[in-house]
Amino acid sequence: MGMGRLWDQVKQHMLWTLFPIWYTHFTQGLQTTLPYVIGVYMVRDFLSKKEEVSEKEVGFLTGVLGATFCFAQTLTSFLLGKLSDRVGRKPIIVLGNVSCAVFVLLFGLSGNFVHACVTRLCMGATNGIIGAEKAVIGEGLPRKDQSEAIGYISMTWGLGTLVGPMIGGVLAHPCGFVTEQNNVVGEEGDMACEDGSLLARKPFFLPCLAASLLSVVAVFLTAVFLEETLPSKQKAGYEQVAVQEDPETGHDGRVAAMYKKNSDLFRYQNEVELSGTIKSHHHTDDGTDTLDEDNNQEENYSVDPGQSAADNDASHPPWYKQRAVQLSLTGYALIAFCYIILDELVPIFASAPLSEGGLAFSPSKLSGPLSFGGIVLIVWMLVGYKWMSKHYGTIRTCIYGLYMTLPTAMMFPLSSVGFLNAEVMLWTAVTFKYIAGTNAFTACIVLVNLAAPKESLGEVNGLGQTLASGVRALGPFLGGVMWASSIRLFAIMGNAWGHQFVPFALSALVAFCTLFIYYNIDISEE
Repeated sequence: MGMGRLWDQVKQHMLWTLFPIWYTHFTQGLQTTLPYVIGVYMVRDFLSKKEEVSEKEVGFLTGVLGATFCFAQTLTSFLLGKLSDRVGRKPIIVLGNVSCAVFVLLFGLSGNFVHACVTRLCMGATNGIIGAEKAVIGEGLPRKDQSEAIGYISMTWGLGTLVGPMIGGVLAHPCGFVTEQNNVVGEEGDMACEDGSLLARKPFFLPCLAASLLSVVAVFLTAVFLEETLPSKQKAGYEQVAVQEDPETGHDGRVAAMYKKNSDLFRYQNEVELSGTIKSHHHTDDGTDTLDEDNNQEENYSVDPGQSAADNDASHPPWYKQRAVQLSLTGYALIAFCYIILDELVPIFASAPLSEGGLAFSPSKLSGPLSFGGIVLIVWMLVGYKWMSKHYGTIRTCIYGLYMTLPTAMMFPLSSVGFLNAEVMLWTAVTFKYIAGTNAFTACIVLVNLAAPKESLGEVNGLGQTLASGVRALGPFLGGVMWASSIRLFAIMGNAWGHQFVPFALSALVAFCTLFIYYNIDISEE
């Protein structure tokens, strides 16, 4: 079997074995967006017994509830990443899935605001899934294919962000729906919603139950089918192919730990040693392995240019002192900050009155373009990003995404200009936002993996997740502050209109500054 054909089979096998990762990330997107959809209604329900409830109080408590999950992740993501470097990636991922299945159910059963916040805190504190997922890809796939794999992760996240709002919108307050429709659900529906019933007392239990069941499936898939990639925790019967470049395919051979010695796919298996000699494993009738070295099988393999000194030299500096790691993590945090701010600003801007520079859109009018954005993400990931990363490389794709962010950010406030069609402009801006974000955000995640030393993948990705979670926790607060500050600034200047351009311009400025990082980063993608 030729090395090129062998690699194609290896790649297909490994992408299939990573299916539990794709599904888990789908549930993570769903679990993240679901509380954003039902959170404000939960807060209103908790405050319904009060005589007077101000919108300011509702907004503040909703923001706190939304930030608790990411705040907890900020505290524990690095520790869980460090732990995964010792106990393995699989236990951390399984723990996170179990945590989501349990605590989202308790979230739906929350009887008060404190209870709801505690369940979200516990879920976030025990969820190190995303960092461990990236480490699995970093160990389990060659450098050239990590971009495609992380692209699938972004795509499944987009699918989750589509399903989460649908579940929340359809299943929340089922008894309220029955009442408003004059009991059209029927007699069984009436019994489920009679006074004192679970659905009547806990109107948000049903969507949380659905999310919990989806996470139970993720627990099963990761516990049973996900294979450990941390070399020190691989089971006997698995091998790690040596790190050398295959001259026929251009792949670096860093294909870790996903081959069973006795699998049908690998009845014999080529092992490329650092010396450049190919030794073939032959399986004898008695089940033992023999290792034959044939001079006719020897070929010269060039040393992988993407393999850093960190993989060979015990005296290399620790990962936190390596410039490539520092720059890639900084760029990751800044891109996350830029897009979290945009995610927060768009609904505020679209719902603001026309007199204050907004669009005065209703929630139903805004949900269309936002839901369409998830579809754009999936389609672009399958077609556009894959093509760009292949032809231009990961760094250039990230840079192009950041350049595209600059005009895209300003398209949103431009939709408030009178002579332009606001709806058309908003839909267009959302489309370009998801294309630019997919390019920049997916590429920067890949670069973190490529910069990290193999032995510290868990720690590096854990720190990256800590930074991203911190940004997500602060995003809702900072977005609101930027919007309110721009209003006050223009009020002092005696002009109530035009302030809407300021916060979006600041977001574009963050993207522009981030460009300098990726023009100065030096990471081999080969």
